[in-house]
Amino acid sequence: MKPLAQSTSLAGDNPSAHNPIQARGAIARTYATLSLVSLTAAAAVIGVHHVYREGLVLLFPFAILAALPYLLMRWFRASGSGPSLWAYAALSTVIIVGFSFVDGFLDHVLNAFLGLYAAATGQEADHLERAFRVLPPTHLVGDFFYEATGILEFVAGAVAAYYAYRFLRAAVAHRSNQPGSEGNHAAAS
Repeated sequence: MKPLAQSTSLAGDNPSAHNPIQARGAIARTYATLSLVSLTAAAAVIGVHHVYREGLVLLFPFAILAALPYLLMRWFRASGSGPSLWAYAALSTVIIVGFSFVDGFLDHVLNAFLGLYAAATGQEADHLERAFRVLPPTHLVGDFFYEATGILEFVAGAVAAYYAYRFLRAAVAHRSNQPGSEGNHAAAS
């Protein structure tokens, strides 16, 4: 099986440009790039948010988290192996679910809406504020940069989730249609 990066491109003068397997490879490469960029951007926003909250002690761990999507994508593009794809999918899940949804959505987006609701109805914000707090209380609650990066964390995670899904789906389809893959052996039987 050819790794994703070694598949023939779909140039206009390519006589095999109408080959559906090559077309799937080109689509997978496009979604791979979009997934890589969006996942790295989400990891960078998450890093900025948490370094702002906890201090420079988290700078190195989040720098590693921001570099991992690139390293795992390089591994997948070089080998086209299943474990490399699974590793990328696992990292995507950790970033999207663990940080973007749990911290970004539950701790910032939902609480922003609850705060707006309290303000609109005239209720005490103390009863509603931080109803879904995930992290321990901080003195930064209400700080514009802290709350904005928390909300941006969710938005970046939603974009990363879309492109990660599209990439993983295209990569699995591309891998299953390669000569010598299990998908073709089962279809040929």
